Amino acid sequence: MGDRTPITWLTNQPIRRLRDRLIDVTARRPTGLVGRRIYRQPAGHEASFVQVMNWLGPLDGDRCLELGCGGGVLLERALAAGASSVAGLDHSPDMLALSMARNAGALATDRLALKLGDASAIPWAGQSFDAVFTANMFFYIEDPAAAGLTSTQIPTWWRIL
Repeated sequence: MGDRTPITWLTNQPIRRLRDRLIDVTARRPTGLVGRRIYRQPAGHEASFVQVMNWLGPLDGDRCLELGCGGGVLLERALAAGASSVAGLDHSPDMLALSMARNAGALATDRLALKLGDASAIPWAGQSFDAVFTANMFFYIEDPAAAGLTSTQIPTWWRIL
């Protein structure tokens, strides 16, 4: 069989590039038909969505920020839990389009703001949040400690799930 062990096969440069591209379009930066299908109804993320919402509890009047908002499921749930406003940041234009479609009513009433960007440079300068949350995305950030929240934007409590 030569040098075709599973380990060498998986680390083969062309195979690795193909694997990385698949991870990019389905998870790291979801794009295209596959990304939109996965994140329109992300059943695989439901447990973490429930955990985040349970941890957050009632958001009566809170201003919230979700980093890596994906298809907008948690944005929708935060609004339903009483948040006065929610901001969502994602680095995938396709995911922002899904968030916009899912939360069109909140966008129309200015309860939701969405921006394309990276967690290392939060685009809401001078705005503070009562709750900052994320689910299923920090393992894609090379340096989570470098997330671009300023001390005035960070609430006195927050947690990454």
